[in-house]
Amino acid sequence: IYFSEMYQVCSNSCNTDSEKRYLFSASAPILDYDNKLIGVVVIEFSANLFFNQIQDYSGLGESGETLLGKQIGDKVIFLNPLRHDPNSGMKRSVPIHGTLGRPAILGATGHVGSGESIDYRGVKVLAAWRYVPIVGWGMVAKIDESEAFKALDIIRNSILSTVLIIFLIGLILSLRMTKHMITPVDVLEMEAHMDALTGLPNRKMLMHFLEQSLNEARLKEAMVAIMFLDLDGFKGVNDCHGHDMGDQLLKNVALRLGNAVRQSDTVARLGGDEFIILLPGAQDTKNIEKIARTIINTLNEPFIINKQTITVGVSIGISVFPDNALEAVTMIKQADKAMYEAKNGGKNNYKFSEESES
Repeated sequence: IYFSEMYQVCSNSCNTDSEKRYLFSASAPILDYDNKLIGVVVIEFSANLFFNQIQDYSGLGESGETLLGKQIGDKVIFLNPLRHDPNSGMKRSVPIHGTLGRPAILGATGHVGSGESIDYRGVKVLAAWRYVPIVGWGMVAKIDESEAFKALDIIRNSILSTVLIIFLIGLILSLRMTKHMITPVDVLEMEAHMDALTGLPNRKMLMHFLEQSLNEARLKEAMVAIMFLDLDGFKGVNDCHGHDMGDQLLKNVALRLGNAVRQSDTVARLGGDEFIILLPGAQDTKNIEKIARTIINTLNEPFIINKQTITVGVSIGISVFPDNALEAVTMIKQADKAMYEAKNGGKNNYKFSEESES
């Protein structure tokens, strides 16, 4: 059987596309008993109908496309109208050495294969191409990579959702079991490191954090600062409004201090109306001064407790590693002394330690 090249016939003058018809034929010889040619059988096929069936093929999803390509000179001509360019007819072509339409080029030039490629639109696709020698055409079936992987994404998301649900259930059960497994010893251990009134770290926990910060600062040659805070006017609140009001004030002070510092800082209560703020990785004295002013302004705002307005001030002493001190205990002593100097100098202020540990 012999297949012809595609040829064009016209019903009238071929002035419009509607008057053009594309045909190709298949022919076979008729031989007698002596193997002599006595005739030929020729069947013509409508390329238009054939290509429409290819173009309408729905087995490749929304973006899928089957192409027929033929090498003519140094170009590959798409024989069927392109699905994404239905007016192309036989007009669309790509150079053999081009990058766009690579699957069609490979199929039309005698290659067989499959893989990722770029089609004539410049879109990444998954394609399979094959050359059909009997007709001299290259055939390509392709689909956009995004659509091909969409089903895999749905499966993946479904699996991840299931795994996440299982993980959350396991976490909730684990937390509940852990909650019931807390022993009285654990409770005592937590109470030993936390201030009972405010829930802030106490002196013991503060010293642990301060030692850690100093060890890291020595390795990184960084700065660490502590602020020793004492409320101005707290005794008057206790005397005028009672200790319950004083306790409520201390709780509110603790909340404001926590909101006024950085996430990396630690606010601790030493006892009474004394607090310490640990500033690891302090940048410089200007940054420390800025934090001190923020704390003073924050605590100067009136407190509304039990429908009563309470106002207090705060005196702050500051010690810096390595400028003032090299050890944790020395830093606290220096900051405490500087705080009293700030209080004696007019209260509601801050003062840097001027001492230096040799």
